[in-house]
Amino acid sequence: MDKVYQTAVFEGGVLRVMASGVKSRETVLALPLGRLLVRLVRVAEGEDPVEVARGILSAASPFPDESLAVGLEQVCDEADGHAVYLAAALPEGSADDIADALDAAKLNVVRVDALVLGELRGVWRAIGGEGRRLVVFEGPDGVSLVVLDADLPVSIRAASPGLDLRREAMLSLLEAEDFGGPKPLGEVVRVRREAEDSAADSAAEPPAEPAPDPLASFGAPVRSIEIGADAGLAGIAERTAEDGSLNAMPDSWREVLAETRFKAKLLRNMIAAVAVWLVAMAVLFGVPIAYGYMTDYQKELGKRHAKQYKA
Repeated sequence: MDKVYQTAVFEGGVLRVMASGVKSRETVLALPLGRLLVRLVRVAEGEDPVEVARGILSAASPFPDESLAVGLEQVCDEADGHAVYLAAALPEGSADDIADALDAAKLNVVRVDALVLGELRGVWRAIGGEGRRLVVFEGPDGVSLVVLDADLPVSIRAASPGLDLRREAMLSLLEAEDFGGPKPLGEVVRVRREAEDSAADSAAEPPAEPAPDPLASFGAPVRSIEIGADAGLAGIAERTAEDGSLNAMPDSWREVLAETRFKAKLLRNMIAAVAVWLVAMAVLFGVPIAYGYMTDYQKELGKRHAKQYKA
């Protein structure tokens, strides 16, 4: 995308716009993984990736009668002719609160992305390495779990707050084994936001004895990484400038965007037409008046010159 848009996130029931100095109502919206249907899809040569992904996502959707608008982002091409895509969709039946918040803020969405992909970009260098790694992103709407084989994602899942984190991590690893084959887990990386840590540090009482980390039970080393509160949004803004990045925007939102752009374009054209009409009217009526004034001035000047000549 050549145009620069605002970047916003709907998280914890609140819509927050990243401070970037961009003055535009057109916005790229980042959503927590738990608000989206997301799957990794392997597509054979000759197959339609949209139809393959739609069938898989529709089977997992809580709204089976709703036709999903599927967004795709190609992850890699495999040696056997298959292509791996990250597929995502936002069910409109679960997005009423998001739409209300956008209407209240008078924002027009041009793209819907997964916040975890922006956060993953922000910590990519810090988690770089070979082998299989489980990366756990913590947020107010739950936990996002991403399993990587080197630089290739083989599992991406969301876990709601309060669920057994060890069980969810085990399910992610089983999904990765099913998608990418059995491999030993080399490392677990827990990603926390600085704002959450600073709030915890400001507590008046000393912290209690920490509970055992459920992620430490997989026999792999566990380390933590801190990121800024807007690191995910900054990553989403970078992804927006790239071709082929994920867009899980529902069809009705696309129609609203097209209608809004059409109305804005029509208004601009009407303003331009009115401006041209006003200029034409000014020329049509103003030129004779100006010529009349100039003629009267010349006649008066001639009379004065005649009197001076006679004198």
